[in-house]
Amino acid sequence: ATTNILKISNLVDPAEAKKLPDDEVDDILLDIIDSFKEYGTINKSFVVKKDKAIPGAEIATCFLEYNHTIEAERAVSGMGGKRFDGRDIRINYVNESQYKKDYLPLA
Repeated sequence: ATTNILKISNLVDPAEAKKLPDDEVDDILLDIIDSFKEYGTINKSFVVKKDKAIPGAEIATCFLEYNHTIEAERAVSGMGGKRFDGRDIRINYVNESQYKKDYLPLA
């Protein structure tokens, strides 16, 4: 189901991710926001750091919370199939209860 929350992953090689300093991980989020902000208002965003990574939310996974579901849908249409640093971006909708329970604590 579509929601207003997106998980953007596959932005870095998993083997390389462990070596990335936190400030470079922060830069990835800034790049992602820059690419995704044209589709709507992003209320909240965060990127998973090394010390918070879990299966399904690996290092450098970005979460974007849009004002409205339609904005998230536009972002998925506009950014689907795009590449980031030579890698295919993966974009998934996240339902709100899973977001609050599993992912928001990683922010």
